[in-house]
Amino acid sequence: MLFTLLITFMVCTLPFQVSTIYENYKDRQTKLPSWYQPVYFSAINLMYAHSTINPIVYGAMNQTFRKGFKHLMDRSVIFLLVF
Repeated sequence: MLFTLLITFMVCTLPFQVSTIYENYKDRQTKLPSWYQPVYFSAINLMYAHSTINPIVYGAMNQTFRKGFKHLMDRSVIFLLVF
């Protein structure tokens, strides 16, 4: 599980890190190329996607997390039905 989480983290954050390094270390006099903005936008979306993928990986690979999440959902449904 740890290896999967590490690979997911690296895949989701590496494009953002590379694009930020490119932006910071390019020549200050030149404009950013036309392809940079879509790449940067996609990199930020990958960062957000990591926050979505992380609980899915935990749920798929960790029995204790699955039981706790099921228990939480059961209690949430009961709470919504009461109020």
